[in-house]
Amino acid sequence: MANNNSMVQVPVKDIAFATYQRTISSKVIDAIVNDFDAHRMRPIELSFRDGRLWCFDGQHRVLAYKKMGIEKIPAQIHYGLSYEDEAMLFTIQHENEHRVRMRDRWNAGSAAGDKMANFVEIKKIAEERGYKIDPNRLGGKDDVISCVATVVNGHKAYGAAGLKKVIDTIDASWGQCSGRTNANIIGALFKIYGTYDGEINWDRLVNCLSKHTAESFMRDSKDERGKGSAQIARHMVNVYNRKLQKNKIDVFKIHG
Repeated sequence: MANNNSMVQVPVKDIAFATYQRTISSKVIDAIVNDFDAHRMRPIELSFRDGRLWCFDGQHRVLAYKKMGIEKIPAQIHYGLSYEDEAMLFTIQHENEHRVRMRDRWNAGSAAGDKMANFVEIKKIAEERGYKIDPNRLGGKDDVISCVATVVNGHKAYGAAGLKKVIDTIDASWGQCSGRTNANIIGALFKIYGTYDGEINWDRLVNCLSKHTAESFMRDSKDERGKGSAQIARHMVNVYNRKLQKNKIDVFKIHG
């Protein structure tokens, strides 16, 4: 990936947007226009590729400038970047910014290919198990995992081994049950893995979970303390502990 770049004034009409960019929000554009302050506007980040200027950071700012009728804007132009380089830069520069949704980061990171090794590994693990990561579709009935933030954060915390264990447990417990790829189910199993791996008997957990449907298990979890994935994780522990005379696991280790 080349590092050559320069700062210039660029005609708004010459700027193009690649498919890895996030969904356009008219509310974001209007907010920029209504609170516009030229001194607070960062330069747009552009890549000169295939004879065109591609925006990989600042899409909404460009459209706000256009809406205000401003013809030329400050931009930093990068030379020597590939499409995958741009997608990677879009993804990683927003890792700690909540204003960019994980769905958009996933789409961009996927476009970056091998340059985003963690996304590649996540997709590979899921696809090897018959699942597809797709933030634009509902998970459950079609073997689709749409809760990308939960999966990416779980993979970051517990690695490939943690993600494999979570998906394998879901598959062994609930097969084709709808609701099995719910974000709270997946988040709960990551909590179980992070809290009890090495202590819990995973075969027993699968046996306990498989006696319920995924959807009924989520309904029954509502009596537990807490909310979301922590609530479901506590229910998993309590179901696991039933009828055990020894080697029970401590439900109070679950936080959240």
